[in-house]
Amino acid sequence: MTNTSPAIAKGKARADDNDASSSSTSRPPPRPRTPPPQPPVQQPICATPSSSTVLATSSSKRKRQTRIDYYFGSKKQRISPIAFELSPEEKKDVKALYEDIKKEEREAKKAERKVNQQLKRETEDAAARERQKKTRRRQNWNIWCERNAKPKATFEIPENLPRGELWAMHRSITMCEKEFGLRRTEVFCLEHCCKPNWRTEGDTDITLFRMDDVQKLAWRKEAMLAGVECSNEEDLIAEGRLLFLQKQMAKEG
Repeated sequence: MTNTSPAIAKGKARADDNDASSSSTSRPPPRPRTPPPQPPVQQPICATPSSSTVLATSSSKRKRQTRIDYYFGSKKQRISPIAFELSPEEKKDVKALYEDIKKEEREAKKAERKVNQQLKRETEDAAARERQKKTRRRQNWNIWCERNAKPKATFEIPENLPRGELWAMHRSITMCEKEFGLRRTEVFCLEHCCKPNWRTEGDTDITLFRMDDVQKLAWRKEAMLAGVECSNEEDLIAEGRLLFLQKQMAKEG
């Protein structure tokens, strides 16, 4: 028997009391959860036809096919061509008919060629007549320009005239050709003025024409080349002005 001190015995008793109290107050451990039971998997049930059902189906199909073959034969009857011989008279008639058809075709082609040639000839004749008219009108215009030619200067421009007013009221030979389509031989049937060239000394003089005269000459040219015939000169120039404006609008458009 061992001797223990009263302090040690008291400490052991206190420790035993603490263990008992802690064991009485602690919660029990949680239970593990078990998964719910799964329903059993059912295998698909395949219906297998019985031997009696198969025999009934095959017999019905056979009867139906027999009935179809009876009313609608699977093999069509072929119609063999009938061989026949033509008599000499029939052969002669067929040959004559064939020759008549060929003759009609040749005559139709011949008539078509004749019509096409006639149309071509008429078109060429019309074009030739139109060219002759244009040539005659051009000749008449050239004759008019030669008769009204003015080789010498006919008016003078004041020296103190501002350059802006000068070019607003007059046109040179180059400007007449660019703006109105008048050639050198055509503009010299108008009154003009020779002015020294102010750009460089020693160059030839500049020939200037009045703006109103240039416009009227261009309008007269359009009317005469178009074949307009008017007894009054004012009407002729008015018609030429309309033609000139139409041509300018066509170029711009």
